[in-house]
Amino acid sequence: MKKSLLLVLTATFIIMLCSCAKEKETFSYVENMTGITITSYSGEESDLTLPDEIDGKTVTALESSTFENCQSLIHVTFPDSVTEIPANCFKNCINLETITAPSVKKVGLSAFEGTKLIQKDGFVIVGDGILIEYNGTGSNISVPDTVKDIGSVFFANTTLKSIFLPDTVTALETDAFAACSELCDISLPTTIKSIGPYAFYGCYKLEYIDIPAGCESIGEQAFADCVSLKSISIPDSVTEIGNNVFLDSKNVVVTTPFESTAFTYAAENNIPIE
Repeated sequence: MKKSLLLVLTATFIIMLCSCAKEKETFSYVENMTGITITSYSGEESDLTLPDEIDGKTVTALESSTFENCQSLIHVTFPDSVTEIPANCFKNCINLETITAPSVKKVGLSAFEGTKLIQKDGFVIVGDGILIEYNGTGSNISVPDTVKDIGSVFFANTTLKSIFLPDTVTALETDAFAACSELCDISLPTTIKSIGPYAFYGCYKLEYIDIPAGCESIGEQAFADCVSLKSISIPDSVTEIGNNVFLDSKNVVVTTPFESTAFTYAAENNIPIE
């Protein structure tokens, strides 16, 4: 009996060692202050579950282009310890259709470029409410209330005229609505905390916009080249404003409380204030 038990334990231990060895062979990684960062993958799995630990240390991050050109991947599951998908992470993984990543709160540029995932109809949402693609054709659309963060989804969408954002949205990332040349109607929800760089760059027909109280930052050139923009209201909750926010938006008048960050910014840049 003892001999049989010993054999079972030994076999189990060998299987565990083989599993660990295989894991180390397919993932390249580095150790840092927060845990393990996976830098590349050399396996050929179609349904891949990323490890939550390697060498007894928590996997906390991926490097840019980690899985780029991995054509075998169809589905990937993330551990809760990974909260960001970096730029180019799955670029040209041509067969990738789905990911399960409930704790991911940020997706880098071109992370899913060239995948089947972003070819789906309608809204493509990943992670914790991150809208990464819109494949609809409507000119007047409503964003689903499961969305919290909008990436460069509508960049250069020349059919979009009006859009409704639900009060679940907290951030507009870089280029969110850049070059939407026909966009003329958008209301920002009170939940918005940040407006990223170039978010409305080149929205030629946008005339009025109100930044809701509670918003904290506006990125550089966020409203640059908005040639028709006449009025923008900025609350005193906005304490960070990037460079050249209104570059070539020559007709804009800023409405903002006296001595707010926006008031100082407008005064220093010779922008009319109400």
